[in-house]
Amino acid sequence: MKKALALILITALLVVPVIAAETPTFTDTNGHWGQEFIDEAARRGLFKGFGDGTFRPDTAVTRAQFVTVLWRMAGNPAVTAQTPFTDIADQIDEFRTAIAWAYEKGYVNGTTETTFAPGDSLTRESAMKILFGYAGGQSGMEAMFTNVYDSVFTDSSAISAWAKAPMYWGVYNTLISGTGDKTLSPQGIATRAQLAKILVNYIEKFEGGRK
Repeated sequence: MKKALALILITALLVVPVIAAETPTFTDTNGHWGQEFIDEAARRGLFKGFGDGTFRPDTAVTRAQFVTVLWRMAGNPAVTAQTPFTDIADQIDEFRTAIAWAYEKGYVNGTTETTFAPGDSLTRESAMKILFGYAGGQSGMEAMFTNVYDSVFTDSSAISAWAKAPMYWGVYNTLISGTGDKTLSPQGIATRAQLAKILVNYIEKFEGGRK
């Protein structure tokens, strides 16, 4: 009897409960079109909510915030590089580290030789340019459809020359969707919900949906 009880106790101690990663609950995303992507991005630790329990899905994302999300997605790598930017000293440590990482990798440039403009809102085309660089910066099959996309999207002429390949790469790989049936709004401001969707799609497409 004692042996049986001892065996049960040992077995119980060896069983390690599997605890699923918890998804933060936000007070302002229920029913939002991006809720599924927001929840997944938050569960993966890419985005954080605000102290009042909100996510603020339609709030613009700044340049500093976006490179920080990418830095988290890359696994918070250590950074030793210095930047020439004189306007990031008042940013939090995480932002400064992420900016230095993105600059060292060549994913971002400054707005001038010595400024990064960390608080500037990010446009949709700028976000795709940075993500395209993060992905390797090489066009694929989508290059064959440039003329097709030019004719399909009525605002294709608004895409900056440096952003056309990244934007169409995003369209071809279903990372980014239009703001309408025939518009991409490349100069529009990227929101937290939009970028949550883009990054979750990117992970599922190019990183095997890694957890």
